[in-house]
Amino acid sequence: MKLRLLISTLTIILYCHAQPKAGRIVWQYHTQNKIVTTPCIYGDNIYYGRCDGNFYCNSLNNGALIWKYTTGKPLRSSATIGEGKIFFGCDDGNIYALDALKGTLQWKFVYQR
Repeated sequence: MKLRLLISTLTIILYCHAQPKAGRIVWQYHTQNKIVTTPCIYGDNIYYGRCDGNFYCNSLNNGALIWKYTTGKPLRSSATIGEGKIFFGCDDGNIYALDALKGTLQWKFVYQR
């Protein structure tokens, strides 16, 4: 397994570093909005929400966008992963569960009104 260090910034860039001590950047992914969540990794993919109301999946290998899921409201909650699903909260008052590989909605639960 290759060592990777992911850094999300408020300057709308997601960085992936190899050999973090050397500081070599493997790739950068420019976003259109701030990332205020901590990215998480599952397999060869990276998962994170943004303030633009979308949840994203990018390739860990090259940063390419694999899929995105639209909630319509800002995402400020970092995700967690279990049993092939991605779980995260949203400013719309829901907790979402998405299929990690396809980005399809599995369920959502209203936690706040």
